[in-house]
Amino acid sequence: MRVRAAFHSVRRMPHRFVRDERGVILVLAAMIMTVLALIIGLGVEAGWWYALQRQNQSAADAAALSAAYEYAYKSSLTATDLTPFATAAASRNKYTGSTPAVTLLGGGQVQAVLNQDQGTWFSKLAGPTNVTIQTGAIAQVTDLPAACIMAMSGTANKAISLAGNASIEANGCTIVANSNKADAFYFQGSVSIDAATLITPGGVSYTGGSYTLTLDRPAQTGTQHITDPYASTLTHANLISGMPTAASCTKTCGAKVGSTWPGNCVLRKADVNVGDTLSAKTQICGGLAIKNGTVNLSPGVYWITDGDLDLQSSKGVLKCPSCSNGGAGVTIILTTAKTSNGTVGTLTLGSQAELTLNAPETQTAPGFNNAGMVLIQDSNNLPAGTTITSPGNAQGNASETLSGLVYFPKSDLTFQGTPNASGPQCLVVVANTISLQGTPGFSTSGCEGPGGLGLSLEHPKTVTLIK
Repeated sequence: MRVRAAFHSVRRMPHRFVRDERGVILVLAAMIMTVLALIIGLGVEAGWWYALQRQNQSAADAAALSAAYEYAYKSSLTATDLTPFATAAASRNKYTGSTPAVTLLGGGQVQAVLNQDQGTWFSKLAGPTNVTIQTGAIAQVTDLPAACIMAMSGTANKAISLAGNASIEANGCTIVANSNKADAFYFQGSVSIDAATLITPGGVSYTGGSYTLTLDRPAQTGTQHITDPYASTLTHANLISGMPTAASCTKTCGAKVGSTWPGNCVLRKADVNVGDTLSAKTQICGGLAIKNGTVNLSPGVYWITDGDLDLQSSKGVLKCPSCSNGGAGVTIILTTAKTSNGTVGTLTLGSQAELTLNAPETQTAPGFNNAGMVLIQDSNNLPAGTTITSPGNAQGNASETLSGLVYFPKSDLTFQGTPNASGPQCLVVVANTISLQGTPGFSTSGCEGPGGLGLSLEHPKTVTLIK
C-alpha cells in the first residue's frame, strides 16, 4: 500500500505542474514591464525631440531675422552672402545641426530652414535609428516712410533731444536716432511729436512732464544702425568739384557797398558787406559773417571755406530774393580749401537772425546732383588733419525758413527756434546729434516725385517675423 501510494503520488505530480500558473505570470510580468519601459522610453524620447524642436525654432527665428536685417542693410546680398549671418545667429541659440538653408523668397521675404539629425534611443527598437528635426522661419523686410530727421551718432547720449514745450510736426515721415544708448531719444518736459514712427538701436527716455507721441506706427527700439545715405555721394572730391580757386572777384570800378559781386571767383570774409549781392559759383574764404543787415544770394552754388556761416544776433539776414521754392534755388557748401589741416565750419544763427533759403529743383553743381540740397557740411573723405566745427546753434528768436536737405552729419545741431519749410514741403535734417527746443516743422512730402525738389530720400527698413 505504501508502494502504491508512492506510485500514485508520483503519477499525480505532472498534473499539478501543468496546472501551476506562477511561471506564466512571471513571463507576462516581464513582457509587460518591457512594453511599459519601451512606452516610457518613447515618451521621454518624444519629449526630448519636442524640446529640441522648440529650441531650434527659436534658433530658426533668430537666423531668419539676422539674415533679413543684413538684407535690409544691403539689398544686393545673395542667399549665400546671408548664410553666415543666419548660421551665427542660430549657433548663439544653441543650434548644432547642419548649415541653415537661407532662401530669398521675393517681396523682401527671407527664409531660414534648420535641419538637425538626432540619433534614436528607444525608437530604433521599432526601426528608425535616426530622425531629422526640421524648423523654419520667414522674416519680412518692409520700407518705412522716408526719414526727415536723422541723428547719425551711433553712441551719443540724447542723440535726439526735445526740451521744454518743444513740438515736432513731422507728419508722415520717420525720425531716426542712430545711437545705441538707452536715452537715444530723450524728452524733457511736456514735449510732443507727430510723425510716422521713431526708430533707434537704443531706447526712449524722459524726465519731467509726460510726453505725447502721435505716431502712425509704434516706435521701434533695438533696431539696426542705419548708414549715412548720402555719404557715398557727398564726398569732399565731389563737393569741391568746380569750386573757383582764383581770387579774381572785383566789383565794377567805383561800385559802392551794396552792389553785386560777379560770380565764378573767390572772396575773402572781409570783402562781403551787408547790402551786397553775391553771384553763383563763389568761394568765400574764412567764413561768412553777417551783422546788422542783409546779404543776398543769386541762385546757384556757394562754397564757404575754412570758417562758419554766422548770422549774428543783431539781425543778420541771408536770403535769395530771386529764388522760388520748387524752382531756382541755392546750395551752400561748408568745406575747406586746404589740402591738409583745414577747417570745415558749421552754422550759427544768433537772436533775431534770419535765414531764408530753398534748394534748387534741378542740378546746378558741377560735381554732384545738388537738387534738393540747401546746406551741406563737407564730412566725408576729407583731407588729412581737417577738423569739423561743432556744435551749430540757432537761438530761440532766430528765424529759419529752409527747404531741402540740411546735412551736418559730423556736427551737433541745436534749434531753439522754428525751422520750417515753405512751398513744396521738404525739410530734411541729417546731423550728428539734434537738439530741439522750439516748434519746428519737418516734411518729406515735397522732396521726391513730380513737383518735388528732386531729393533722393532714405527709407529706413523694418524687419518682422511673419512665419
